[in-house]
Amino acid sequence: MEVKVVIDGKKIEMNEYVRSVFFEVCTGLLRTLKGVKDWKEFEIQIKK
Repeated sequence: MEVKVVIDGKKIEMNEYVRSVFFEVCTGLLRTLKGVKDWKEFEIQIKK
């Protein structure tokens, strides 16, 4: 499991617990999407 968060070009450091929670939340959301089954990598980009 690899989780990387970059905000405005700056990598945000996370401990193992935070990486694990982030991973589980994101993959939980992906499992609810139709047509998403097996995946190797996903990218989320949010701009406001």
